[in-house]
Amino acid sequence: GLVVLHTHPGHASSLAYYIDKKYVSEQLKNNHDYGIIGTIAGDDTAILISKSQKYLNKILSILKNEFPYLKIEN
Repeated sequence: GLVVLHTHPGHASSLAYYIDKKYVSEQLKNNHDYGIIGTIAGDDTAILISKSQKYLNKILSILKNEFPYLKIEN
């Protein structure tokens, strides 16, 4: 599954880097399963790639906890 994250111009790569470092690297090092494979970022949009659709609620929960100001649309 994919999660599309819209940011202010110029901020998507920083967001993607943060998610990759905190969650992707962490699950590889410590065998945690956050369900996140990685991210791809442009200028104002980052795409978060999940292992499967079943991880979507877990990933949305992580994003809500990490970024409480986040506006989530289905």
